[in-house]
Amino acid sequence: MADAKDIEAKVKEFTAALERVHQVGDVWQVPEDVKFLFQKQSHNPDLNDVNVAVFGQLDTQKMIVMAKAGAVHWWQPFTGKAFFGDVEAMRKIYNAAPTEARPNATSAMTWVSFPYKAAGVSNKIEASVLRQLFDWGADVNEKKGEWLEKAVRQLDGEPLKEFVTRGNIATVFKAMDGLKDEARQKEIQKLLQKPTSYVKVDDDTLSETKFIPDAQGGSSFKSLFNFRARRVNEVYEAPGGKTTFMTSASFDDYDSAAIDFAREKLKALGGKPADSSGKSKFKGLASS
Repeated sequence: MADAKDIEAKVKEFTAALERVHQVGDVWQVPEDVKFLFQKQSHNPDLNDVNVAVFGQLDTQKMIVMAKAGAVHWWQPFTGKAFFGDVEAMRKIYNAAPTEARPNATSAMTWVSFPYKAAGVSNKIEASVLRQLFDWGADVNEKKGEWLEKAVRQLDGEPLKEFVTRGNIATVFKAMDGLKDEARQKEIQKLLQKPTSYVKVDDDTLSETKFIPDAQGGSSFKSLFNFRARRVNEVYEAPGGKTTFMTSASFDDYDSAAIDFAREKLKALGGKPADSSGKSKFKGLASS
């Protein structure tokens, strides 16, 4: 089995071979023995780890030439660049590949979803690489969340955020089961939170929505402030959009501070709510 020293030797060997690949005018010249050397390495399915670790360290432009010549599979240098955290090189390879041979973003994502060593060489997980892969359509929930679970349990910082904010919430909660690190649990829970949203329904009505992450996939709590009718409707929706709780109260029976806050929010959004005052009686579901 290859180790880091073997990979270092392979990189030197293939770098030397690439020195014989050169450009004449607009045409790249690839010697047949160099093409054969790369094909022999590239086309062996038992060497995927080695190929990613080696090809990811070679000259980007020349690896594009080798891929166009059929000497290597496009996904190998592409995944190699992702593996080493080189987003710009990864983009160049992706954009150079013909549509029918374009590398699979989800496949590349699996190589950088958790700390991993390919033939003894450690990957470098960069948030910029993950963002680009997701923009290209990488499926964060691939294989029922197998890679998402690995990411939740093993990544930190911005790379962790890229997975958690895109992943299935139920899967994230499942991955959190058994985590003994309370600080890590709090970090993940914080990433699951979403800011309260405010929408102007019309000049007299404001909709306020709060997202509540949970193991079932997330629920929502909505408050509808109707300043013409002087009423507040509150709706709790469970995962799947199922309404499970609803209340309605007049402004006179609702928290005046909440009404004042909603009025200012609606004005900021271009609404024209009527000025009114009400006694602070009913606090509402949000305050219970």
